[in-house]
Amino acid sequence: MAGRLITKITKGIPSLNRALDKPPEGKGIGSIYPFEQAELATGAPPSGLADVGRGGKGRFFTKPEITKAGRGANPGKIDNLLEIMPTAKEMATVAQAGNVKRGWYRTSAEAIVSTFEEDSPRFAALLAALSPQTSVESNLLNTINVFKNWAQGQRLADPSLVGMMDNSGAALLLTNRKTQNRRAVRISPEEALKRWEDLGGTKESYDTGREQIRIMGDSVEGEKGEDSVLGAWVGNSIRALNQPEGQFDKLAISGPKVDSFYRNLLGNTIEVTNDTWMARYMGVPQDIFAGTGFNRAKMDPGKGPGYLAANALTRNAAEILSRRIGEPVSGPEIQEMVWSWAKRVVEVARNQGVTPVELIRRNGLPDAMIQETPDFGNLLRDPEGPYRKGIEDIGRDPGEFVPAPPITTNVTEEIMGSGDAPRRDLKRAAGRLHKITRALEGDKLALAAFIPMVGAQVYMMSKDSPESKDSPES
Repeated sequence: MAGRLITKITKGIPSLNRALDKPPEGKGIGSIYPFEQAELATGAPPSGLADVGRGGKGRFFTKPEITKAGRGANPGKIDNLLEIMPTAKEMATVAQAGNVKRGWYRTSAEAIVSTFEEDSPRFAALLAALSPQTSVESNLLNTINVFKNWAQGQRLADPSLVGMMDNSGAALLLTNRKTQNRRAVRISPEEALKRWEDLGGTKESYDTGREQIRIMGDSVEGEKGEDSVLGAWVGNSIRALNQPEGQFDKLAISGPKVDSFYRNLLGNTIEVTNDTWMARYMGVPQDIFAGTGFNRAKMDPGKGPGYLAANALTRNAAEILSRRIGEPVSGPEIQEMVWSWAKRVVEVARNQGVTPVELIRRNGLPDAMIQETPDFGNLLRDPEGPYRKGIEDIGRDPGEFVPAPPITTNVTEEIMGSGDAPRRDLKRAAGRLHKITRALEGDKLALAAFIPMVGAQVYMMSKDSPESKDSPES
């Protein structure tokens, strides 16, 4: 296991320490998540879900998810989406091709916990909150700097800010802005405070939130101060910084992608992070993963039909791959492997001036190239990177950096030569990634032409429910 294991963790996460003391052998899925995980539903699914995904997909929802998935028009939306998404069999094959990055989340979770100890849930929540619309490297650097400057500023916090972020427009007010004609416009601090108090906040909580925004502006990349802080970061960052110690098991983050990412970063093996690259791989607009209404009381980050469909597909692929290799594979492991392969096949093909299909046909994606996909575990400990100093400045030890051993394997090549069915799986995935990447980077009409009609219909249907006002996107 990479890094050192901590021997004592206090303030609410002793179960994480116990799990780390007895890690599973090999790469298995053993959860190190410190809090209770949602369980997959058992028994017969709601009648509307009986035939979703050609039957049987109901068992891949958690208990909270299956209730939502079976509500109203959701079964039809989910079924239509599963018709245009890749098959679970293909997804399992793509995950095999990205096997070199299996353990991305576990390695990251171990590094976060061993470095930040009792602060690991807060750091993971802040890392997830600052993840939308940025790279892995920038995400980590921004988070370390925000956390360091907040900690050195005497950890200024007000727990009432967590609840305040549930009010529509409250996060925007902390940036001295309001929504006008669907746009964020600047207002005076006096007007912002008045509106804040109208929402039930106090001057003290407003001042604390404003100071935290200032810290973020001084900490994140960019030269614009507070204007460098993306709106998608504000609400959830405020939640992360102000959640009371020992109560992170009760923290829900707005937006299903960010909430799932937070949980995966602490070792959760049930939730699935569906982000930009997963949308590209699945051939769907990323908007279908957007939140459909945040409900903190019910710990529901706002999973809509698109997110639920992707979760069921990913867990189905985990079941298939588990049977293939004879050991348990989790949904997050499928996602980390697919994400790494999809990202690298597009990047390497672009760098070499070929299409992704041409790249894998000529065996141009060795595992060493996929392994280059950055992960938080290695970045935190890298002595050459900009991350370690910030961690050491607040008295934390990220542990010893252990370079990965040289890799000479090429699982993509092995799969391409193993038979017609797996070869078709990879070619289909690479072709879809090529088409949607071109569409996304070019004319929007090209994207509309690429998405099948049923996909467009589901996309429009998914907009029926109001989205969370501060739902982050990645």
